[in-house]
Amino acid sequence: KKDVKFVKSIQKRDGSIVPFDLMKIVSAIHKAMLVVNEGSLEEAELVATKVFADLVRISKKYANFIPTVEGIQDSVEKELILGEYVKTAKEYILYRQARAKLREQ
Repeated sequence: KKDVKFVKSIQKRDGSIVPFDLMKIVSAIHKAMLVVNEGSLEEAELVATKVFADLVRISKKYANFIPTVEGIQDSVEKELILGEYVKTAKEYILYRQARAKLREQ
């Protein structure tokens, strides 16, 4: 895809910059879908593609834009809700909250 040049890397929570990997987003969405028995791998890929399109849109506006893990997860939540994957969105949000608690400890 020609858009790949727009989103080359992401910033992790510890501040480090790592290569962007769309499959990690697909995998996270698919795992949440499996837990609540809603959606398929193909649908997870579709949602991830919309998240990627959001990132491309932003990076076309701001030359030095590097997406953050947090920002990508916010986008995933938004796209799940827009796609009417309500149970998956809830699961994804709860998982994020649980992970945040673990990081605080």
